[in-house]
Amino acid sequence: MFFRFLFCVLFFNNIFSQSPSINVREEYSMYFIKDTNYVITKDSIYFQSSSGKWDSRKHNFQLETYDLDFIKNYKKKYLISKGLGKVYEILNDTIFSIDNSFLWKSRYGSFNFIRKNQIYSYGGYGFYDYKDNIIFLDSITKEWNQIYSLNDNKIKHTYSNGFYDNEDDILFIALGYRSILQDKKKMNSIEKTNEINTTILKFNFKSLKWEFSKLNKDLKDLWTRDMRVFNYKNASFINSNNFIEIDFKIKKIKKFKVHNTFVSNGQRIIYNDVSDKFFIAYEYNQDNKLKFESVNVRNIIGDDFIEYELFEKPLNFIIYTLPLIFASIFLLSKIFRNKNYLNELIENRNSIEEDLTKYESILLNKLIEIYPQNIIYPEISKLLELKLSYESNIKKIQKTISSLNFKLGKKLKLKGTIVQTTRNNQDKRIKQVRIYF
Repeated sequence: MFFRFLFCVLFFNNIFSQSPSINVREEYSMYFIKDTNYVITKDSIYFQSSSGKWDSRKHNFQLETYDLDFIKNYKKKYLISKGLGKVYEILNDTIFSIDNSFLWKSRYGSFNFIRKNQIYSYGGYGFYDYKDNIIFLDSITKEWNQIYSLNDNKIKHTYSNGFYDNEDDILFIALGYRSILQDKKKMNSIEKTNEINTTILKFNFKSLKWEFSKLNKDLKDLWTRDMRVFNYKNASFINSNNFIEIDFKIKKIKKFKVHNTFVSNGQRIIYNDVSDKFFIAYEYNQDNKLKFESVNVRNIIGDDFIEYELFEKPLNFIIYTLPLIFASIFLLSKIFRNKNYLNELIENRNSIEEDLTKYESILLNKLIEIYPQNIIYPEISKLLELKLSYESNIKKIQKTISSLNFKLGKKLKLKGTIVQTTRNNQDKRIKQVRIYF
């Protein structure tokens, strides 16, 4: 008799410990309260305690849809309709509407977050249009309104990975995709392909401005649409091979290897930050049925990861800026070299002038005085008080410049032109002179 009783206890205990099984086409939502996980369908609510045991009861919530996404902050928990519009609050063992809206079905794949106790949403797709703006549910009117920005955002994608930084009041958006039609001329057909977003968006709620940066091009192939991980500490997504975590604040991406095979059949995943477990919905047989499991994070992704730079690699930046760096170094060295030669010329002026003629000495002193400016030939004639014919004055000036060049080069041990002659910019007929180092 005792063994029959024990068998019954174990049998019914096993039944109530099993995960609920629902049709893959049936609408359902997943959420958690503390360390208890919940699944809700149109007529039942299933809950799994921290021990792993499942229980259920009927409900009469009469929601407009049960295909809902879960978000929360430290105060409240919400379920938001996919495609946006309807919003429900979870309070203890009941769920109720908090909006004056309807099922939009126009922002599928939007990124939803909570800012200052209000619900916000970015992007999404619906009615043949990709959205590029931020909207929020006004807590007073219970209606959705748009956030206006001071500059335009032309990046339109859906299923992006986002993160809201409440310390700096900044929204980060990365990856996601949009479908585009390509004309295949050779095959005489039009093909739909997915274009992955390679721009990282940053919206500052204080300045109301968008900023745009380029994603490290090596990371483009990491992204998949498979499953975004809701409620994880950083933006993240998972597929059968990898778990990708995007840390916008330290500008890094971490890639973990996935160790559990049933993730490949996953449909949705939520991170329970109380139990530190992933709550996963997955297909488990050929009958299009879904089951639900709560699995320790480290049993899914382990501790080892590969880390990447989020933005373009520093090496690329160095390559692009090397010409500028070398040009700056050359310019600075030229400036310092010029200053050194000029200082040497000034310091040795007395010894240099011992070998100069009267005209050469006057011209040198004037050139040092106005360095690095030019003096035109007519002014040199006045400076040297030349009273010969125009042609003779020109020849005298040229001879003086040539002789001065030679003597300065010899004294300073420099090759090339020191006193340079060029054409005047305003009047090309007039020549001008300056010290040129």
